[in-house]
Amino acid sequence: MSETVSVRRGLCVGALAGAVVIAAAGCGTGVAGKAVEAAGGSASATPSGTGSRPGGSASASASPTTPKAPAPTDAEALRIVRAVDLGPTTPSGELDEVAAAKQLAEPMLSIVKASWRLEKPEYRMGGALEDLDDPLVYRTAPAANGDRWFMVVDRATKDQPVYVFRATAADPAWKLAFASYMVDNVDGRRFLGLNEDKNGAAEIVSSAAGLAADPAKVCAESTDETPSKTYGWGPNEAAAEAATAKAVAESAKHGAKTTVTRKLRPEQVGPVWRYGDGGALVPCLRENAWTETMKPGQAITWDGKSPFKDDTPDFAVTSYTRTNISMELIWVPPTIGTASSMPDLAASDAYLYDFTFKEAKR
Repeated sequence: MSETVSVRRGLCVGALAGAVVIAAAGCGTGVAGKAVEAAGGSASATPSGTGSRPGGSASASASPTTPKAPAPTDAEALRIVRAVDLGPTTPSGELDEVAAAKQLAEPMLSIVKASWRLEKPEYRMGGALEDLDDPLVYRTAPAANGDRWFMVVDRATKDQPVYVFRATAADPAWKLAFASYMVDNVDGRRFLGLNEDKNGAAEIVSSAAGLAADPAKVCAESTDETPSKTYGWGPNEAAAEAATAKAVAESAKHGAKTTVTRKLRPEQVGPVWRYGDGGALVPCLRENAWTETMKPGQAITWDGKSPFKDDTPDFAVTSYTRTNISMELIWVPPTIGTASSMPDLAASDAYLYDFTFKEAKR
């Protein structure tokens, strides 16, 4: 079973080659650790500094326990990033879910659990986050409910990692809530930075009143396969790729019927951040389910080459559903007008969340 995968705009799309394609290693294991090693990438994290800010003020050096100032400091934030282990293990070699829960917020925790439950050992999420060569750290002032956030973006690489951590009044430990990659498609520009106040706190957009587009509508319309009815942006590139892969799948010899469904996830993975151009970066979580169902009397026979534990040679199924979660930052421009000033994708990555199938009768 051969396969090609595209992880763009948050939807992992398998392109059929030969008999069938199921999800690939790149779909849902992109942030680092063993999965990156399996793909030939680096799994160590050795940030070298914070660099200079593109327009923001100098970072604050307040103690994490000081409630009136942003926290943590740049150095503390980078230590927190370096300390993350996506897949801590027990002495018996299984995922240590208790240790993972101390480092990961939802849905990252469930994503890591899914990786260990569904994938072969060489594809499981684990290890450190990706290297940060030129990181920028942004943090929020404590919110009224006690929530605190910080974002780290690496400006050095082509696909810039972006990590968001959260701490709450009830659970003050910093936990990874969002991991994605900046994409170079916002008017062809690189990351401009976030607005900061005189205390070094990132500016947070608390309502849609000061934005050209409502964040909730922007996230909701990211699930559409057609251009946005409200703002005219799109169609979503992930939807276009899915439509192409669907056409290929349904024209294959096994004649599978392919369906793709999307829905928004409810977890909070960060605030709406004021972007350096006066617009905003809106965090959106989307759940994408890809289902293939064979014609009556037909089946797909696996060959053991996909990342899934259940993919063993000569195992036949009549249907399967692969589900991933995409983590995105959607750029809302300062004004809505021309085609180049519509909401657009600023960061995206996708993670395996579930895989189910129906075995063929022998």
